[in-house]
Amino acid sequence: MRTGYAYESKATIEWPFERFYINEKLAPEADEWFAENIRTDKGIIAEVRVLNGRAVLADLSLDGRSFREILKERVK
Repeated sequence: MRTGYAYESKATIEWPFERFYINEKLAPEADEWFAENIRTDKGIIAEVRVLNGRAVLADLSLDGRSFREILKERVK
């Protein structure tokens, strides 16, 4: 993880994740959801799992709701 810039009470953070695997049928909706929510004041929370020094992005959440659950509802 690297900090990009900091100004007053805000900062940008560069995470070491390049991929988030998801069912390809959900991928277009996932891109749209992410674009809609990336800049909200609430913020998206990342669930990260670490084993033997290797980190994996397991899920995202917004308002306490899982990204995967939100997508399944939107695709119905």
